[in-house]
Amino acid sequence: MTEDEVRIEYARLLESAVEWTRRANAEPGNGFLRRQRELAVERAERYGAEVLRAVVS
Repeated sequence: MTEDEVRIEYARLLESAVEWTRRANAEPGNGFLRRQRELAVERAERYGAEVLRAVVS
């Protein structure tokens, strides 16, 4: 993966996390939206950590 592809993928994951957060905040009692938000945030965090490990090593 090129550096640009990594940046694009990370930006996509962050945008997804933001969108699911907006949806979950709009309907606080909706467990499905809350879980989707949690998963999106976890994916973005995991990808960011993988990128950092790759850069450091």
